[in-house]
Amino acid sequence: MHAAVRLAQRGGLASVTAETVTAEAGLPPGAAAEHFDSVPALLLEAGSRVLRLRTDTLREWLDGPGPENVVPRLAELIDHQLTKRSS
Repeated sequence: MHAAVRLAQRGGLASVTAETVTAEAGLPPGAAAEHFDSVPALLLEAGSRVLRLRTDTLREWLDGPGPENVVPRLAELIDHQLTKRSS
């Protein structure tokens, strides 16, 4: 799973194949096929895991002592995303 994400980050989704994933993970040829029916199934699972992690992280980040904390933290998050993407 981590290998597929790393490959997609470096070379885009087109770089993710059963062969490149197994090589990136240091597994024997055919290992990806033992766990996933297809590359799209592998990518779907990888995407789902990444989104769950990001959602959990965002939820933890927004948690605070009370609701008054949410608006300033969302503003900070939006500012960070805009600044990060423009640099």
